[in-house]
Amino acid sequence: MAPLAPWFERIRHAFLIGESSELFAGQLEGKLAYSRCGDLKSALDAAHDRAQREASRLTGGPAVVLLSPACASWDQWKSYEHRGDAFRSMARALPGARVLGRAA
Repeated sequence: MAPLAPWFERIRHAFLIGESSELFAGQLEGKLAYSRCGDLKSALDAAHDRAQREASRLTGGPAVVLLSPACASWDQWKSYEHRGDAFRSMARALPGARVLGRAA
């Protein structure tokens, strides 16, 4: 977590998943708001809900949700490609999702 500490001020909330979530929660405690979500689908749903609520209070643009894996996720995915494909599929299925370019 030490390499991420300089960025904490730019992060509103972390959504933790997988077997490392307890370790990350301990590192973030008192420094950054977080939720333990268990799996990617639960985390994405929670992040989407929060982004929708915050976007209604923001001016000048939408809230941003960034998938930023901090570890390999071998407990849930075969590879980073598998995780990315699943994330893309789940994100596209969210209410109001729009496909922008190749990556989204």
